[in-house]
Amino acid sequence: MVLRFAAALTLAALSHAQPVIVAFGDSLTAPRKGVVTYSDMLHILNRGVGGNNTDQGRARFDKDVLAVKPTLVIIQLGTNDAAIDVWKQPPATEPRVPLARYRDNIQHFIDALRAIHARIILMTPNRMAWTARLRQLYGRPPYDPSNDGGFNHTLDLYSAALRDIAAREGIPLVDAAKIVQAEHLLDGMHPSTEGHRLVAEALRPIIQRELDRQ
Repeated sequence: MVLRFAAALTLAALSHAQPVIVAFGDSLTAPRKGVVTYSDMLHILNRGVGGNNTDQGRARFDKDVLAVKPTLVIIQLGTNDAAIDVWKQPPATEPRVPLARYRDNIQHFIDALRAIHARIILMTPNRMAWTARLRQLYGRPPYDPSNDGGFNHTLDLYSAALRDIAAREGIPLVDAAKIVQAEHLLDGMHPSTEGHRLVAEALRPIIQRELDRQ
C-alpha cells in the first residue's frame, strides 16, 4: 500500500526539499526478503540493522541518522536489549543491555535529535510468540514456554520503559506491542507485510502531524 503525506508535500513546497524521515531500529525495522516493510510503504529511509541493540545503535547513530540531517526519526529498539541468552553455555541470566542503560541510550538519541531540531516518534517493539524453534532456544526460565505470552518476560519491561520515556518527554509513541499480534508475525518475532501495514497506518497520521509542527 502506497502512503503519501500531504504535510510532506507542503513542507517540500516551502523549503524546496523533501523532508528526511528515518526509521532507526533493529530487524523489526530492517529490510527483509519477501516483506514490504513500513519504511517501504511510507517511502522513508530505512536504517534498521538486524540484531542491533541500543548500544550498537548508539555506535552507528551519528553516521546512520545524524549525518543525513533528518527532519523526523522513528526509533524502534528494545528486542535485542531485552533478550536473555538462555541458550548459551553457560546460560545468560541477565538481558544483553540492562534496563537502566537502555533508558540512557534512548535518552541519548532523544537529546541528540532535539539538538538538531528533528522531530521524534518512539515505537515499542512488537511482542513475540512461541514457535517450535524459539521454544528450543528460549524455553527455560525466566521465559515460560507454557504461557502464550511467556516469551515477553523481559521485553514487556523494556516496552514499559519506552512508554514512560515518551510520556515524560512529551514524544509521540506508536505502541507496536499492542498493534502487531501473533498472527502478524512470520517466525514468532518479525512482522509480516500485514504487520508492517498496521504499523504504517498507525504512523501515518502522527508523521503528518509532526511534519506540520516542524
